[in-house]
Amino acid sequence: MKKFVFLVAISSMLSLSAIAADPVNPLSVDLPAGNLVLPEPPTVGSLLWENDSVVYFEARVLRRLKRAVTVEDSTLLALLGVTNTVGTVTTVDSLIAKKREPYLTWLTTYGADTAINLPLNNADSFPKLVALNKLCEKMKSYNTHESLYRVRQRPYYYFHDYYSKGKVVEKPENYDSYPSGHGYFCGLFGLCMHYIDPGHAKEIKKNSDTFGYQRLILGAHWASDVQAGNILGAIAFAIALNDADFSNLLEDAKKELADYREKHKPDVPTTAPSVEAFDVAQEAMKVYDGSQLLIHANGSTYSLQGALVK
Repeated sequence: MKKFVFLVAISSMLSLSAIAADPVNPLSVDLPAGNLVLPEPPTVGSLLWENDSVVYFEARVLRRLKRAVTVEDSTLLALLGVTNTVGTVTTVDSLIAKKREPYLTWLTTYGADTAINLPLNNADSFPKLVALNKLCEKMKSYNTHESLYRVRQRPYYYFHDYYSKGKVVEKPENYDSYPSGHGYFCGLFGLCMHYIDPGHAKEIKKNSDTFGYQRLILGAHWASDVQAGNILGAIAFAIALNDADFSNLLEDAKKELADYREKHKPDVPTTAPSVEAFDVAQEAMKVYDGSQLLIHANGSTYSLQGALVK
């Protein structure tokens, strides 16, 4: 009897710990499960699956490619606390594995313009944006946990190519490939950044695509996994706008970024131009005088052939 009670108690504790481990919806609105809004993953042998396979082997070539660490690589890695000497030769997948997290760190360098390259992952400078990033992370954890079909192996498991992120993977039984959590997050947070910083939408889109495409290079996801994640993230963004905490954080982060740029914009000298400079810069005016077209410029009048008329 004691043994039975002990087993029941252990079973109850395990059940409670499993429940506690399940992520909780951080919003006041329901986020849809993926199987309610997404199609099933492509079946083996279908055209979509064949396309996924082609993309996988194309990305596989990049994964094993060796190249030197660039200045941009070194800058990104430094933001993550990783030191890599410029010129050091390494494999592409090892480099990506080091610099792929977190998303906000990628956004600190999503363009060459100093107005774009900001310490977006700094909670002291951008507390609202960092808080929004964390909220999106919680949404991703909950929504993808509820959404996984759990019927699709990751591609490097499927092709018995157990090599990812610079190391051998020894657990090929993983069936959580579809949809991609990284694809979900760049779909969701990419739209947040489009709203917060619409003037740099092109750079943000490029960065979001890169964030998802790296998963293909690593062999961790099929192309359709990332696309499905993008779609689910976009749906989550539209639904989340109806949640007060999410929408307020979005507005606060937009104002926070605008205020930061206004406060840190460079000083531009405002000295008045000289009279000589004004004369040189004066726009030529074309006028029709009698039977010919004349040009008035810098206090004189010329014919179209350049002859001084008066």
